[in-house]
Amino acid sequence: MIFPLSILMGEFSYAQQNKIHSIADQDYVDLINCINATPITTIRQGDTHPFIDMWMVVVDDRIFSRSWLGDPKGWYYKFLEDKKGAIQCGDKFYQIEGIIPDDLDAINEKINTAYIQKYGDGDHPEIAKQMIEAERMARTLELKVIATRP
Repeated sequence: MIFPLSILMGEFSYAQQNKIHSIADQDYVDLINCINATPITTIRQGDTHPFIDMWMVVVDDRIFSRSWLGDPKGWYYKFLEDKKGAIQCGDKFYQIEGIIPDDLDAINEKINTAYIQKYGDGDHPEIAKQMIEAERMARTLELKVIATRP
């Protein structure tokens, strides 16, 4: 099992300091490791929408995703209407809230770096570069985990 360095070093991350997640610490570590190891994770908004493939990155033990297309009827805008949703990573499901982070301006560059590091050498490096453009940076959501589902 891979643990974030902050946990191994006994340091408290932004997520831990601000109690961003309310699930068991091990479940959160498992999710963070899964997202870091998985190029495409699935997400859904609400309880009835289908799961869709999504690029997600982890910055300071926090989970972020950006809308590439920006469809007004798409997942990003649905989360702005109702912040509840779910992530599936591996065989586990996590209830989430998709929110615009209060510190978006301060953390956007770290999110950009995470996108390039994770996806820049993958199958679609041109999309990775587009994900750090201002238009897409403005459509960044933080995915706050609130519960684990079986």
